[in-house]
Amino acid sequence: MATVQEKKLNGAGVVLLWNKVKNLIGTAGTSESDGSGLLGGLWSLFAKKAHTHTKSEISDLKDATDSKGGLMTDAQAVKLAGIAAGAEANVIRGIQRNGADIAPDATSKKVNIAVPVKISELSNDDNTVKDASYVHTDNNFTSEQVQKLGGIAAGAQVNVIEAVKVNGTAVSVSGKAVNITVPTDNASLANGAGYQTEQEVVALIDSKLTSAVIPKGSSAFASLPTPGKANLGWLYNVTDDFTTTAAFVEGAGKAFSAGTNVYVVQVDSSTYKWDVMQGFIDLSAYAGKDDVEALSSDDIDAICV
Repeated sequence: MATVQEKKLNGAGVVLLWNKVKNLIGTAGTSESDGSGLLGGLWSLFAKKAHTHTKSEISDLKDATDSKGGLMTDAQAVKLAGIAAGAEANVIRGIQRNGADIAPDATSKKVNIAVPVKISELSNDDNTVKDASYVHTDNNFTSEQVQKLGGIAAGAQVNVIEAVKVNGTAVSVSGKAVNITVPTDNASLANGAGYQTEQEVVALIDSKLTSAVIPKGSSAFASLPTPGKANLGWLYNVTDDFTTTAAFVEGAGKAFSAGTNVYVVQVDSSTYKWDVMQGFIDLSAYAGKDDVEALSSDDIDAICV
């Protein structure tokens, strides 16, 4: 069981204890205010003790509300700290119209502000002229609109494209767009003019070169170039006597004199050779000058007998 020292007095307990003390001792010769006497000393002790109590130790005091006093809450303290000293509520102190005060109606306590709702209620300070014959419409023109209208021909239509065609064939519209395919190379065009391709031109040139002779001047036999496609048709005048090799159409071992003309010809699809530009006469059956013996006078006389 807790002792008396471990228990706490609430407000009612303090009042009860104080009344019992007054009844036992009496109040003569004592003062609560000046602290004299036994009761004054007890009062001072109780007063000092009372102010040290926390809110949780005081059970008979509640938070203050709009209708009842009490302890101030944390929220109320914060709100009070946020209000400026001398602050006032936003009270309308008067109503004016164009600088003149308007008093509220004594009975309804309402203020009626008269606002003009038609031209006749306004002062005509800019001398506006009223035209009785004017017919009002909601389509009044500005100066810019009148100028624009004057520049449009009578019966003019909006330039709307109703169809798109390519070479007479309509092109479909997709997503409000028309895609017109335009050829970007010759292969995409019909060869109506009969144009030749690169391969056809090269083949034509090659075919012409096989029969064409291109004079290239004179050359010693040893300086003749190797026959090939690049020098097809080249004609040279050989400046010295020579004997043909395997690079000649005539074959190897044929003797020709200086001044003979030779040119490059195509033998087959990949073979090119020199060709002697003259007929060849085989003199192997004829006797050479070294084979002929001179006739003496005796030989001539013997023949003529």
